[in-house]
Amino acid sequence: MRGRDLPGPALKLGVSALMLTWLFWRTDLQRVGSLLGGLDLRLWTLCLLAYLASQVLSAYRWQRLLVAKALPVGLGRLVSLTYAGLFFNLLLPTSLGGDVYKGYGLYRQVGHGSEAAASVLLDRLTGLAALLLIALAAVAVVREGGGPEVTATVVMLGAGFFGGAALLRVPAARRLLLGLLARLRLGPVGQALQRVSEAILGYAECGRALLLALLISFGVQTISIGIFYGLSLALRQEIPLAAFCLFIPLGVLAGMLPISLGGLGVREGAFVLLFTRVGVSPAGALALSLAWFLMVLAAGLIGGGIFVLTGPGPLAVSRRAG
Repeated sequence: MRGRDLPGPALKLGVSALMLTWLFWRTDLQRVGSLLGGLDLRLWTLCLLAYLASQVLSAYRWQRLLVAKALPVGLGRLVSLTYAGLFFNLLLPTSLGGDVYKGYGLYRQVGHGSEAAASVLLDRLTGLAALLLIALAAVAVVREGGGPEVTATVVMLGAGFFGGAALLRVPAARRLLLGLLARLRLGPVGQALQRVSEAILGYAECGRALLLALLISFGVQTISIGIFYGLSLALRQEIPLAAFCLFIPLGVLAGMLPISLGGLGVREGAFVLLFTRVGVSPAGALALSLAWFLMVLAAGLIGGGIFVLTGPGPLAVSRRAG
């Protein structure tokens, strides 16, 4: 492989390595090791099982979005793709790598490339919407915690996300967006982006499906926050539950930035920065993030086994691939 093919993955691996090195250098590693060594494995295993169960709920949310577009796919198949996506989250840059695989696997199943990509992206977006609503609620209720900087960050993220979503419900704004994509003249890539954008915007007419997906997302994200709280108990740390409602969304968003490998290092840095604001030691915050990573790693290995057994599925050549 030529050198110019490597910078993206190599740089992301370098960012993860540098972030982890900096964190390990600034943190009491003996204390981190002591916390992880005293991890309650039974509680950690329960957290892992809850995480795996939440992926089934995520697959059901995905299925409801597909049904709204007359693309019925069996729940079992979507669960298989979702679990395999956990494996690719570990391999591909950012924590969105699994979404790429899920979209590809669904495309091979139904043959509708733009609709497959749109459903995966919208599935992810409804999850982010639920996370931001939880964080905004925590900001409104919790009087002490992250400080004004965290509050301002959550409010700005929420305003940008929901403001943009509301704007795209305006027909003129949708026409403007599609017109801009058409004028970019990016060739086949631009045409694909336009088709996917049109497919996503087409969900504006599926209000009931979107509402159901959002409600399911609240369930998924509530489980995720409960898992983090359970991991803190497994590490024998006392952290207010409200802190998780406020900080987990920001940590998840940090892990999605396309600057590291699987979000590793960036997510840990965000956790240390945030949880130390509520009295958690840097070692405790880092141990919490690493306990989560170990759980996700175990789930990803399970997903890898499912991928080996099932693969992305056959390509439905009888359907259009647009």
